[in-house]
Amino acid sequence: MAPNDDSDNRVPRLLNRADFKNWTIRLRHHLCSIDNDLWKSIEKGPHIPTQTAPDSASTYTKDSTTPYPEDNLSAEDLRKVKNDSKAYSLMCKGLPLQVLSRLDAYQTGYTCFKALKSICEGGEQLRSLKKSKLKRQLELFEHINGKTVHQMMNRSAYWED
Repeated sequence: MAPNDDSDNRVPRLLNRADFKNWTIRLRHHLCSIDNDLWKSIEKGPHIPTQTAPDSASTYTKDSTTPYPEDNLSAEDLRKVKNDSKAYSLMCKGLPLQVLSRLDAYQTGYTCFKALKSICEGGEQLRSLKKSKLKRQLELFEHINGKTVHQMMNRSAYWED
């Protein structure tokens, strides 16, 4: 029996909040291996069609929570809108159900990814708090004279005296 070659085609799973940065890298590589436009859709926002229904031309933006209507779209616009939908779908397959249920209101990959990033990394205030905490820990860091950080991490510094 031949080994299953589908393992390379699986969407990477987000394991926890701490894994978000690594998951983003894995997801980007996965989507780019399928089509470069998929990651661009998530990173830069969905394609804004050049032709939309006359009464809804002004209601759709990158941050819109609803997908574009597929009526009156050119073939190129339709392809790009389908790419946006595919990117969103693939990204959602990599999310745990608990996270996905919190992001149910977001219908585009761009808005969903922004919300996910905010959940996992926190807002600007939380990031600055983490940064100041890390600076404070660095200020309080003490080391043994003549020993490198590597030696201290291996605890070899304590036994050589």
